[in-house]
Amino acid sequence: METVTNDYLAYGEEQHNIDKLVNMIYIIQKLSAVKDQREWVTASGAHKTLINLLGTRENNVLVGSLLALTSLAESPECREKISELNVVENLLMILHEYDLLSKR
Repeated sequence: METVTNDYLAYGEEQHNIDKLVNMIYIIQKLSAVKDQREWVTASGAHKTLINLLGTRENNVLVGSLLALTSLAESPECREKISELNVVENLLMILHEYDLLSKR
């Protein structure tokens, strides 16, 4: 997933990169929904990749990343690992942009 994310971030939003990334995020979402798999997902570092993707402009990638992180955060251990990363600025930016869109 990290390689696909790096390609996506480096080479722009080409549709095939978006499609691969959305499919991989979907798999991470499914794994994150299972309590016993959440720690494995964070141990693999996928939570770091999901946080990196919070800066994307691609709606499907952003929503998928948020949903996967929300599922991971249901576990106290995973929530702690997520909170160790600098995610607040990204979330504030998302909320700000959403607020601007809602005022149109």
